[in-house]
Amino acid sequence: MTTLHVSMLAGKRLRQMTASLEPGLHVLWASDPIGSDELIPLLDGSTAPRRGNVRLDERYPYRDPEVRKHIGSLWSEESLPHAPTLRQSLQALALEPKSLDAALGWLERFGKAELFGQPSNKLDSQQTRLVALAIALSKPALALLLLHEPLAATNAAGGGLVVQQLTQLALSIPVLVVTASRNTASRLGGPTAELGGGFWRRLPERAVGSYTLRISGASLRPLAAEIVRRPRVRSLRLTTRTEGHDELWLETSDPSSVSVDLVRLAQQLGLALWSFETVVGAP
Repeated sequence: MTTLHVSMLAGKRLRQMTASLEPGLHVLWASDPIGSDELIPLLDGSTAPRRGNVRLDERYPYRDPEVRKHIGSLWSEESLPHAPTLRQSLQALALEPKSLDAALGWLERFGKAELFGQPSNKLDSQQTRLVALAIALSKPALALLLLHEPLAATNAAGGGLVVQQLTQLALSIPVLVVTASRNTASRLGGPTAELGGGFWRRLPERAVGSYTLRISGASLRPLAAEIVRRPRVRSLRLTTRTEGHDELWLETSDPSSVSVDLVRLAQQLGLALWSFETVVGAP
C-alpha cells in the first residue's frame, strides 16, 4: 500500500506539515493562501524543502527522478514549453507515448480538442492548467496524485469527469486536493485537513446529518438495484433525463464509502459514469 509520509515539512511560507496520507481522497481546505502555492511542488519533489522531508513509501521524490515520473501534480500556476502547436509542446516534455496519447485523450473528454493545434504560448492560464491537469492524470503507473484547485481548471462537465476519476484513483493511491473553495471541498466529500497561517492541521470528522451523491450515466438501473442494498444508503431516487441518460440521487451519512462502492459496482457491471458530485443535505 503506497503511503505519502510528510515529516516537519517547511518551505518559504509553509510553516509546518506533518502527515501520513494513505490511499484515499484527502481534501485540504486552504483557509488562507499562506503556503498553499508552494505545497504541491514541495510534495512532488520539484522543490527542495527548507526543513523536514517527504517520502513516498521509502523513497524521497526530491532525490529520486524515477519516483517523480509516477507522481501526477497540478500547481497553482503552470507553464508549457513554447512550440508552434500544443501537441509539439507536449512532445517536448518527453512524455512516454502512452502518456502523451492519454493526455490528449483527456483534453478531448474535456471538450478542448481545439487546443491541439494552438501555439502553447497563446493559451491562457486556465487553459494551461487544464493541459497540466490532463498530464497529471496520464502519468504512467500513477503512484500519487497532488492537485491544486483541479475543478477550477475545468468547466462543469469536465469537473464531473475529474471527480469521478479522483474517486476511482483514490481506491488504490493517495490523492490530495488543495482548495480554497468550500464548495469544491464539499463536492469532494468535505475537507479532511486545513492549511492556515502556513500550518497543516488535520480536521476531526464532522457530524453532518446527511450528504447527497448525484451520479449521471448511461442506464443506471442495475447500479441502483445493487447500491440500495448497502446499509449506508438511506434513500435512493433514479430519474431518466433522456433515453439512455439516467441520474441517480443517493442520501447517505458516509459519502466516501458509498462513492467507493459506486465506482466498484459500476466497474463490475460495465456501466459508464459521466459525472459524480457530493452536496450536503438530503436530495
